[in-house]
Amino acid sequence: MPANPIKWIRRIFNIEDEELKTKCGLDGYFFIRLIRAMIIIFVPLMVVIVTVLLPINYNGGKDEGVFDVGGEPVASNVTGLDTLSWQNVAPTQTHRYWAHLVCALLAISWTLYRMYREKLNFIDVRQRFLTSPEHRLKASAKTVLITNIPCEYRSKEALEALYDVFVDNDDRSRLTVWVNRDYGSLRAFIFRRRSLRHALEKEELRILRLVNKKYRKSGEVTASKRIAGNTSQESLAPDDENKAHTEHDEQSISTAYEMDCHKEAELWHKYLKPSTASQISLVQGKDGIWKSASPFKIWASGERKKVPKIAWLRAEVARLTVQIEELLPKLDDEEQFKKQNSAFIQFDRQMSAHMACSLVSHNKAGRMSPRFLEVAPHEVIWPNMDVTSLGRFIRTCIALVLFAAMLFLWGIPTTVLASISQLDTLRSSVSWLYWLRAWPSWIISLISGKSLSNRTARAGVKTHCCCIRAFSRGYCC
Repeated sequence: MPANPIKWIRRIFNIEDEELKTKCGLDGYFFIRLIRAMIIIFVPLMVVIVTVLLPINYNGGKDEGVFDVGGEPVASNVTGLDTLSWQNVAPTQTHRYWAHLVCALLAISWTLYRMYREKLNFIDVRQRFLTSPEHRLKASAKTVLITNIPCEYRSKEALEALYDVFVDNDDRSRLTVWVNRDYGSLRAFIFRRRSLRHALEKEELRILRLVNKKYRKSGEVTASKRIAGNTSQESLAPDDENKAHTEHDEQSISTAYEMDCHKEAELWHKYLKPSTASQISLVQGKDGIWKSASPFKIWASGERKKVPKIAWLRAEVARLTVQIEELLPKLDDEEQFKKQNSAFIQFDRQMSAHMACSLVSHNKAGRMSPRFLEVAPHEVIWPNMDVTSLGRFIRTCIALVLFAAMLFLWGIPTTVLASISQLDTLRSSVSWLYWLRAWPSWIISLISGKSLSNRTARAGVKTHCCCIRAFSRGYCC
């Protein structure tokens, strides 16, 4: 990009598409393409519309004049920026609205044409990317996600027998099938261990910062670095406890936990008070397991006690590690992890994956569909891999109902506020608001709040006013 503050504008329009794709990737390329399309659409429209419509609206407009409409004099009061809009066109110059119509058709036609050109470019770039050699060799390009699989096809052998026609010589060895399983329990253990590990790291770093801060104040910077390093080594890997944590034995972990709770020989105890370490409140459940007590569950019954937070976090991380390692060898156990109604199938070629995704796979509607290509692991919500067609339909209906309810509930305060902003007009047009006509104008202005936001919403307010008038007359608009 040139350093000149003006030449960079020309560089934006002269840069080649392939150079953009190489340097910015497809996401950056299409974002820059979107900005460029907006400039191409709106700059010509601005030049044409401003030079044509503004003189037509301003010259010979209503302004503050009086016009004869239907034999009756009508006074107008158009001031400010309204003199540049179509509202300023005089009643005697209605033929000028043809210019507005022509400009509107021109703007719509030009916008649709540019959208069509951008869509063609998007399709062209997408097809080139999908058929490029570097993309065809990716595993994601040859893998299909199939959902709503019936029970009789939820096995590797059944899916291979169904889709081996898409590989050469019906060779099933060229197919790789992964039937998804419900790993919710294992996933919960992993998420909990991750959160506890972050909490443990945060607490230990807090202790290290306090030690470091104390010795920086005393001027012993070198000693503080040595102490921080020793504290880090001891807090993260104590010599005796670390061996106990690595052993897959609940009794060893409990023993190490008790020793950690009553241990006062840690290095940081020599430089900080014992009260510096955080305490955590535990409550004993009905199963005899001590769990962290939530401050919101004041009704929870059971024996309570407070223990050092670092010691409890270390023990919990060790226990969860043992439980996770016990479950890892059982990933294919159907009793432990039930099969879901979805599967990933990897083919030997991209063409085979596209054929399998496009053709019908089952004789009943809604089975073995929808199917997805180019699925990245980070885009998958794994708990939703077992959602059926009925479940998906119910969720869609719930989302639509919530959306409609949100619009309705949001419309109530919007209607009230919009009506208040037009209180001066309503009190003179609605019969049951006659009692407001005696109020001074400054009070009405203070209540309605003649702000810029209310003026910009005036077009929408007229609809609310019509509804209020209609209800006051006994019918609905």
